[in-house]
Amino acid sequence: MSWRNRCTFASTALMVVVALSTPALAQAKSRFDLPAQPLADSLRTVASQNHLNLLFDPPLVASRSAPPLKGEYTTTQAFTLLLAGTGIYHEFLNERTVVLAPIRCICSRS
Repeated sequence: MSWRNRCTFASTALMVVVALSTPALAQAKSRFDLPAQPLADSLRTVASQNHLNLLFDPPLVASRSAPPLKGEYTTTQAFTLLLAGTGIYHEFLNERTVVLAPIRCICSRS
């Protein structure tokens, strides 16, 4: 398996672990009707709509765009859809606080 495939697998596995370890509050569904817009705006809207604190370094999401988000999703699903393909993951620190961080590949390149 190439290092790129190992990194992709590791990133996917990390997202599954995060999804399985999220608080029950994150599993309640909410309706979203967000247009394509700056990623920071969409992330803040999801957090605000679900009464969550959202922590991230602004340069992490700067100049990134979010796809439209329309439908009924859990908070975890909404963040996962918005962050897909960005190299960023979300993690609940507690019931009300979500942090965003870059996915780091710790795979060897051999």
